[in-house]
Amino acid sequence: MKNYQYMVKVHSMKTSALMVKAYEAWALAKNLEEAAENENTDFIQSVHPIFIKSWMTMGEQLEKDYLYSGKSGKNAEPEYEIILNYLDLLSKAVEEFDVGSADTLLDMIRSYRYPEDLAGLISRLNNS
Repeated sequence: MKNYQYMVKVHSMKTSALMVKAYEAWALAKNLEEAAENENTDFIQSVHPIFIKSWMTMGEQLEKDYLYSGKSGKNAEPEYEIILNYLDLLSKAVEEFDVGSADTLLDMIRSYRYPEDLAGLISRLNNS
C-alpha cells in the first residue's frame, strides 16, 4: 500500500485531535485515514489542505487557551496535563522517526520553567 505512511501519520493526528476534543480536525483525519486505506488519492489531495488548515487552527487555539494560562516564555508555569500529552506525542514521534515533530515538541516542552526536581529530567531530554 503506497499510502501506508500517510495513513499512519493521519491516524496519529486523528488520535491527538480527539484527545483535545478538536472534532473538526478529528473528522477530517478520520476521512483521510480511510481514503489512504482505500488508496483514494484524489480525495486525499482535495481534503488534505483543509485538514492542515484545521490542524493549524487547532494548534493555535490550544496554545492560546491552555498552554500558557496567561503567561508566556520561560516564566510560564507548565500545565502538567499538557506536558504529559506533549511527552506522549514526543514518544510517538521518536517511534516514527519523525525528527521534525520531535524537535518541535522538545522546544515546546523546554519553553516552561519547571520545579528543580523536574528540571533535571527535562534537561536530560536534550541529551537523548
